Amino acid sequence: MVSDRELVRSLGPVGRAFFGRFHALREVQRHAIEPIFSGKNVLLSSATASGKTEAVFAPLVARIRAQAPSSGEEILVLAVAPTRALVNDLHARLQGPLSEIGWSCGRQTSDHQDKVRRPHVLITTPESFDSMLVRDSKWEHGALAGHLLANVEALFIDEAHLFESSPRGDQLVWLFGRLRRLREHALRQEGISFEEVQVCAASATVSNPEGLARRLLGEGGRAVLVPGSREIEILSTGAATDWVPLEGLADPEAIYANLLLADGPDDMDSIVRHVWRAIERGSVTDCRKVLVFVPSRALCDRLSLALFDTFTSRRELFVGAHHGSLERAMREDAEQEFSRSRDAVLVATTTLEVGIDIGDVDVVAVVGAPPDTSSLLQRIGRSGRRSGHVRVVPIVRGPIEGRALCSMLDAACRGSLDPAPQARLWSVFVQQAASHIAQARKRGRRRTDLIGLAQAVWPEQGGPMTAQQILDALVERGELTESRGRLFLGEEWSDRFERAGGDFHHNFEAGGQGIPVVDASTGEVITHVSQPPAEGGSVALAGRRWNVVSQSGEIVVASAPAATGDATFQYAARAAPTGRSYAEHVRRGFGFGAAEAPLVSGPRGPLWFHFGGSAYDAVLRALLPGMKSVRGLFGLALSGVVTEQALRALSSDQNRLTGILRQLADDIAAPMSLGRYHDLLPEELRKTIAVDLLDPEGFAGWLASREVTISERVRPAAHRLCSALGWTENA
Repeated sequence: MVSDRELVRSLGPVGRAFFGRFHALREVQRHAIEPIFSGKNVLLSSATASGKTEAVFAPLVARIRAQAPSSGEEILVLAVAPTRALVNDLHARLQGPLSEIGWSCGRQTSDHQDKVRRPHVLITTPESFDSMLVRDSKWEHGALAGHLLANVEALFIDEAHLFESSPRGDQLVWLFGRLRRLREHALRQEGISFEEVQVCAASATVSNPEGLARRLLGEGGRAVLVPGSREIEILSTGAATDWVPLEGLADPEAIYANLLLADGPDDMDSIVRHVWRAIERGSVTDCRKVLVFVPSRALCDRLSLALFDTFTSRRELFVGAHHGSLERAMREDAEQEFSRSRDAVLVATTTLEVGIDIGDVDVVAVVGAPPDTSSLLQRIGRSGRRSGHVRVVPIVRGPIEGRALCSMLDAACRGSLDPAPQARLWSVFVQQAASHIAQARKRGRRRTDLIGLAQAVWPEQGGPMTAQQILDALVERGELTESRGRLFLGEEWSDRFERAGGDFHHNFEAGGQGIPVVDASTGEVITHVSQPPAEGGSVALAGRRWNVVSQSGEIVVASAPAATGDATFQYAARAAPTGRSYAEHVRRGFGFGAAEAPLVSGPRGPLWFHFGGSAYDAVLRALLPGMKSVRGLFGLALSGVVTEQALRALSSDQNRLTGILRQLADDIAAPMSLGRYHDLLPEELRKTIAVDLLDPEGFAGWLASREVTISERVRPAAHRLCSALGWTENA
């Protein structure tokens, strides 16, 4: 077996730069160095805080240096991260070791423009990657004569699990395909045979690592899995014990008994009290820093202010807020203050779920249940990187989210992850076709160029035909125009491109910035909101209290000395659908088996708990006329009566079932996040994608297996469910 010293030595100066200050390599680094240094396309999957980034990056850079040391200023490695904050974090981590080997490192986002100096390693987002492909060509006499990214030899994807089953993940795959073509063209002009670009990625633990490797890295991609986890402890509800090992709690029911309760979504006092307990019981030496995850931006504003009011009156510490609608400067200030403060509490949405370096975190408080187990692991994995113990304060505001959270915590302890749906999101091809056309400037693109790109990126049977159908539809709608056998941007896409903003280059749903909120004392924008608060009273924003000074085009606020209501701003957002994973966790948290879907009776009539999620919910309402959605239980239950015989009869008629799924294709697509341009696809293709994702055969099997009748074995779970609804069981 190769020793740590030999592995580090094999990487030469790069090994010393990345690992020289450590006494030993981590397990994940021992597994990754050899295959990546030998040129393999590797997705490295392991738990959070295991050293994945260095494990991938060091051999990737060492291999390039060993082949041909750089002789000038050229971008050799392109690193892609999901967010600008992660770009900044990756830059901070890599800049030091890279400088030791004489390599430069830069960032290219809307916040930082380092591409002009052509650093050896350039870190970016998918959208800025897209922008560079389009806007950084060199043209001479109407022909392509060079490109900023033509010399890239390796690609690195950080936090790759965040690109799984998403439009941005598929966009990355198309961008890689376009980069390969660009590099092949550049090398051919120099008379050099094409060498494949090496693509590697670092990922947290996912349910199907091999599938993610093939999807992002190509058919030659392989997954290297390094198991391992840290002990998880939760703050106990009892007075006798502070922290309880999750492994010692036998099942979700035992975990549920240890969750900390708040009296509804507006009860800030209970949440404040639970978080303070962690700090107070942890003592000054044990608990210095707490990261609190919340499900919404408005709650982030309210809770951070409530924590600030209470905590700063008891102890000297920093309390801040961090969410996506706050301006970059506000977010970075919060990150830096939390990192450098000895004692600190930071309230955040998903913006801090991934690996931004905010220093050591002693405890993570989770308010509510996240969408799935992977998301939960990301959040709680921010804790205990120094101590090796993950400490969690699990707070729920109602029994439904409590049952979901206890099931997720149990799954996290067992290392069981939720499956992610897999499908080709052809909506991404719409944006990529426009982007690839824009890259050719006024020359346009031949159809065969775009169809050939589709064949190279998604080589499965039927890909070229699908691309052809999409191009036909885009031309028919005027999104693209065609002249002399070439495709050009239509008026709307041309306008979007000429505005030179990031809107042209992204595939996620665009939300308007909204009304700017400006600090009267500095003139700086704090955030953008969709609506001002109600007239009168103070406003909670970013962990502080403000008074609205004026509202005319922008909302001007000033620091408020005292509370006079503490309203919140409204942010542009739509209600999140109930995912299949979340619904399954609610079922499991109550104690129902995989096939059990109870029909329970209450004061307002019968409710059927199918636990199928929002997409299944939409189909069931079409299949079962008279069944209605239930407020607060979307994706979990329908009002009305259903029988097992009726469900089996529906499941046996495959033709009718498939027909209904096709009719509901656009309704089904809404909760599935199929991409910003899904509506521009041909109708028949939209139906095919939605139906394939729902899987008629799998849905029919699920429908036929539902056990509606409550047996004696199921009665305890049904009793828990009725109690959660405030009902007396009568089933």
